[in-house]
Amino acid sequence: MKTFLSSLFLLISFIVNSQIIEVKIEKWGKYLHPENMTLHTAMELDSVITTYTGIGKAIYTFNLNTNEIVMVDSKNIIKKFNIVKVLPTKSVLNVDAEIEGRYYNFVVAENYNNNNSLIIQNFKKENDKSVGLFCNNANVVFK
Repeated sequence: MKTFLSSLFLLISFIVNSQIIEVKIEKWGKYLHPENMTLHTAMELDSVITTYTGIGKAIYTFNLNTNEIVMVDSKNIIKKFNIVKVLPTKSVLNVDAEIEGRYYNFVVAENYNNNNSLIIQNFKKENDKSVGLFCNNANVVFK
């Protein structure tokens, strides 16, 4: 029993302190909401509009050791983001990242269905709207 508990403790410690998180998605939506409110407030006020739903695999690998996010989609297109800030959070992960001068916020969090969500919000506004991408059924793996 002692060996089992020790092994369990080591496993939990490894997962909690993992520096590489892989997030796989297969279906996502693009959204927008008024720029004068946070996404959370917009959700509470039913002010989030889904503008597009897509299907296709994408894997986001968040490497906190190298401060990099690598995204590979179903067409083998690879995008590399530089993590510029890791934000303290109760979520699984909350980081700001940059690619080619564009900035995004990435959040991985448990959602109301006990699934995981990936939310990516673009810092650049479009027509006075905050825009982003979401998946409410993301597969999260700690490596």
